[in-house]
Amino acid sequence: MFLFLFTIINLVFLTLFLIFQSPNQLPPSSSPTTNIIKDCSTKNDILAIEYITLNPDPPIRGHALNIKAAGNLSETVDQGSYVDVLVRLGLVQLYKGKLDLCKEVEQNFNLKCPLKKGIHKIDSDVDVPKEIPMGKYTVDAQAYTKDGHRIACLKAETVFKL
Repeated sequence: MFLFLFTIINLVFLTLFLIFQSPNQLPPSSSPTTNIIKDCSTKNDILAIEYITLNPDPPIRGHALNIKAAGNLSETVDQGSYVDVLVRLGLVQLYKGKLDLCKEVEQNFNLKCPLKKGIHKIDSDVDVPKEIPMGKYTVDAQAYTKDGHRIACLKAETVFKL
C-alpha cells in the first residue's frame, strides 16, 4: 500500500520540487498545466510556475513518466519550509501530513537548502509502479516557508485503470 501511496504523492511532489533542480531560461510559450496537475498558486506565492508537462499525460501504471516543469522563485527558500499533503483514493483519505521540504529535496534530488531565488527548470523521468491499485486519486499539496508564506499550491487528479 505504501508503494502506490508514495508514487501518487511523488507525482505532485516531483513536479513541485524538481523545478528547483537547475537554472535555465524559460521557453517563450508553454502550457501552464497538464491534464492531471493544476496550479492553484496565486500571484502572492513565492513560486510562479511557468509550465508543467507530463508524458504520458495521464500517467500509466507500469510505464515511465517524463516530467518537465519550470518556474521562478521570487525569494530564497530556507530550512524549515514544509509541504502539507492530502491524498485521497475516491472519498477515502489515504494520507494527510506535513513533509519537510528541505529534507525531501535533499533525499530525493540531491539538493540542499537554501533553494536560491530565480528561474529553474527540470526534465526528469520516473517509473510508475504497475502495482498501483485502480481508482481515482486526488492530491492536494501546498508548500510553505518556515514563516508560513506560501511557496506554491498544486492539485492533481488521475484515474488508474486496468
